Amino acid sequence: MTKLWCKILGRVKELFLSLLCKDRLKNDMEKLELFIWIFGMMFAALGALCMKWPHLIAGINTMKPEERAKVDLKGLGRFTCIAMMGIAIAVIVSYYILRHFEVEEVKGMLVSTLLIPFIGTFYILIGSQKYHSK
Repeated sequence: MTKLWCKILGRVKELFLSLLCKDRLKNDMEKLELFIWIFGMMFAALGALCMKWPHLIAGINTMKPEERAKVDLKGLGRFTCIAMMGIAIAVIVSYYILRHFEVEEVKGMLVSTLLIPFIGTFYILIGSQKYHSK
């Protein structure tokens, strides 16, 4: 299992290093595209897991039982799943939109992998408040 994680982390490191070298950037378009797809599918998988097991959502397990009883776990899990699926779709679609308008690849990747998930995280934080009763 550890060897698998080392291979995955090595591959991610290789992808990021290839992005820094502009000469190799044109030759590594498939790698970048693959990275965007894997990054987007990671959010989709996390969303599906949060719907099936809402206890995976941060902070649920650390709540006291009285506080946990006030949370609509099923609704919160569903909301988190839908939001994570939205982030996944937005990551992939934004990359292709920016690529269509010929935005520099590194800038397109940064918008797709940093800005979209950051905004999506704030949306989840704000939207999840309605599933906590007082």
